[in-house]
Amino acid sequence: MISINKLNDVLPKIQQKAVNAWLPPEVHIPIDQDDFCKMNVVVNVGEKIEEGQIIARDSGALCNVHSSVPGIVKEIKEIPLPNGKRGTAVSIITEGGFSFLGKPHKKQPWDFLSGDQLIRLLADKGVVNTFEKPIPMSVEIARRKKYFGNCNLILRLFDEDPTSCTDSFVAKNYLPEVLEGMSILSTIFAPSSVYVLYDKTTSMDETVVAVRSLFNTVPFKFVPTDVSKYPQGNRNSLIKVIKNAMNNSFAVPVTTRDLMVDPVSAYSISEATTIDQPVITRFVSICGDAPGMQKVFKARIGTPIFNLLQECGGLVEKPGKIIINGTLGGKAIHDFATPVCKSTKSVTITRRDILPDAQPCECVHCGRCRKICSVQLHPDTLFAKFYKNVQLTKAEINTSRLCADCRLCNMVCPSRLPLYQTIKQISQITKIEGFINEE
Repeated sequence: MISINKLNDVLPKIQQKAVNAWLPPEVHIPIDQDDFCKMNVVVNVGEKIEEGQIIARDSGALCNVHSSVPGIVKEIKEIPLPNGKRGTAVSIITEGGFSFLGKPHKKQPWDFLSGDQLIRLLADKGVVNTFEKPIPMSVEIARRKKYFGNCNLILRLFDEDPTSCTDSFVAKNYLPEVLEGMSILSTIFAPSSVYVLYDKTTSMDETVVAVRSLFNTVPFKFVPTDVSKYPQGNRNSLIKVIKNAMNNSFAVPVTTRDLMVDPVSAYSISEATTIDQPVITRFVSICGDAPGMQKVFKARIGTPIFNLLQECGGLVEKPGKIIINGTLGGKAIHDFATPVCKSTKSVTITRRDILPDAQPCECVHCGRCRKICSVQLHPDTLFAKFYKNVQLTKAEINTSRLCADCRLCNMVCPSRLPLYQTIKQISQITKIEGFINEE
């Protein structure tokens, strides 16, 4: 675990309010926007569609994809995606009247709906949980109701990766909507307890009073968290923080099976349920030292990244890397035409002249990876054995699952070795060969 003060040169400096991004003349909406559903396009080239209309759905109707603009379907083609892969997208030329943009939003009651009706509503509106990998919220809830029994509900009000500021931004500026989304989730699957982890330097006194009316039947606890340390926002770290705060006294123990949610997902639940709006926009922060300005946009899904970059004054330095969702845990892409999708939170564009040599070389046995590892693994040893086909012991394979996904070993390695990626490959052996059971 390290202090994020050491990351000051890559931490974003963002304005206080989100900017509504310009409407793109054309959007390219990926049909596969989560890691669970296989989607099928349900519109045709030349078809006129409305804002919010379903353009793709899966066979189980678990998470629909909607058009973010009104217009005409231009083509259905393969494009680069924010996860670094390529996939099918529906290209739409923007034209016509909007169904949601610029219209008054009258909040509608939802408390008369059953849990199953609310799950169906979230699936219909295309809500995904972006706490980790994007998974349909309907799937996340259904799994816990069917297989896990009593679970807790956990909300993280800050970013897992401190170089991406979007979750913290949404939590600060849209907290009532975020908490209402959590209240809706609480109604759906009746958690044993609700925990909200927040930056301990902020005050929650007024919020505590307001929350009592939202969670009047479920035990509710605000948990202050030291977000100046990294890693602090991943699943295992949050569990540790909660256990320390509660002195291990729980109605139901906190485990990795609990439903964990980020502010962006909770906000989407609120929009879908209270104003009947599908997931057609995303808060996206543009960061890094190559753009002219750093901003947070509320952008239409399918908006190309270069459109947002233009609103930031373009590039003032030669770009080195384009990184989606944080420089510590994100993915590097190569194309500014890559569109915003449901899982996009931030785009960091670095200067070319600050990039280290990415060519891997032999381990120099400096020990930096061991020193910085928050769970005391030996990444260098695991890497060496794995790539030299040396038999790993059962203990070594089991300990790989302790990895906190912080990727700090990669960051400090002077040899540019893929230490984190190797540890994750080893951890898969535990599942395939059955060394240990899932929690």
